[in-house]
Amino acid sequence: MRRRLVSRIVFVLLAALLTGRRGASQSTPVEKRITIHVAVVGTDGSTLRDVNVAVSRAQIGALLAGRTDDSGLHVFTASLQPGAYTLLARRPGFLPGEVRFDVASDSVFVTVRLAASPTPQLAPVVVEARRSNYVLTRSDMIASGRQIRDAFEALRKLKPSMLHDKDRCRAEVVDNVWINGRRVLFMAKQVPAFGTRTSRSVGPVRVTMHGSGSRSEPPAVDSVLASIRAEHVDEIRLVNCWDTSLPGMGSNNALYVSLQPGIDWDWKRGSFVADTMRDR
Repeated sequence: MRRRLVSRIVFVLLAALLTGRRGASQSTPVEKRITIHVAVVGTDGSTLRDVNVAVSRAQIGALLAGRTDDSGLHVFTASLQPGAYTLLARRPGFLPGEVRFDVASDSVFVTVRLAASPTPQLAPVVVEARRSNYVLTRSDMIASGRQIRDAFEALRKLKPSMLHDKDRCRAEVVDNVWINGRRVLFMAKQVPAFGTRTSRSVGPVRVTMHGSGSRSEPPAVDSVLASIRAEHVDEIRLVNCWDTSLPGMGSNNALYVSLQPGIDWDWKRGSFVADTMRDR
């Protein structure tokens, strides 16, 4: 009786063990050797090289990774369980691509189409040309409608900052003058005012002095500019103390005066019409 009871218990245990193994084998799918052929093309059907591709599975993540060759192809070979997978494709300049596929046979063919990323639309660049504060032209003098006799009066009335740029060159006054490309005055602030004269003549113009300490610009600059008749001026340009675009001594902190065609200047006559004065 006891032996028969023990045999029955052993039989029940063996049956339960076999049933458990069978259920476990049925619940865990068997991995198979799978080959996945991947092709990546553009929207026009052309193959795309150097595309990063990866095979992933939900709740697991990426399982395989690679890159397409010159033909836009890549082949994965791995042991995978049957089921649903996702192929991911990424390449700079293209929108990401994803394709879902099932692994049910030994070979799987997957094609991904990538669309080019849209070109970002940038706001148009607007370039505004602004007149320099350091330029005074003949047109400016005419447009002002003011009575102007000479270059010094033109600057003093229309653009006094060109005589002394107090914002950028507070400690430096204009002390170099160039006329038609020739330097006619160099380091004028170091030129002393002789005696107690209150005026000096340059050409036909007499310039009134107010003492060496009462004016910001050197008297010699006043004199040279005042000797240039307003109607003879084409353009006056200031190169301030910070501007080093022109080489050489006296090239900055300087006024560059361009005269009208046929006009010349010298220390004796100031500005004059060259054709009429040539034989005098």
